[in-house]
Amino acid sequence: MGKICQVKVFGPDGDLKVIELSSTEEQFQSMTVKLLRDKIRQLNTFSRNKRKDLRLIFTDKLLCVDSNLLRDYGIQHTSIIQVEPRVPGGGNLNHLWSHYNKDKKLQLK
Repeated sequence: MGKICQVKVFGPDGDLKVIELSSTEEQFQSMTVKLLRDKIRQLNTFSRNKRKDLRLIFTDKLLCVDSNLLRDYGIQHTSIIQVEPRVPGGGNLNHLWSHYNKDKKLQLK
């Protein structure tokens, strides 16, 4: 029996959970972002509507390609993954700025 490989998941509510990903180092080396995301979704930490779109962040990297391996991001046993719900919105900020600024005549630096 091998070493149980785990990661720590820091949720949006500030709670820290430990997720067991594999029982061998070889299995851990083949873990993908999708498998990690599925394990996190199985936790009851997030409300059902927030479980659909979870952003996973390790150090300063967004884990957005489900087929990438965790090792591609440098994730190891006991690494800490930040989990945040995806927030709708965004868009072209220049358009928003010009709409806001049309009467104010401010300059963007």
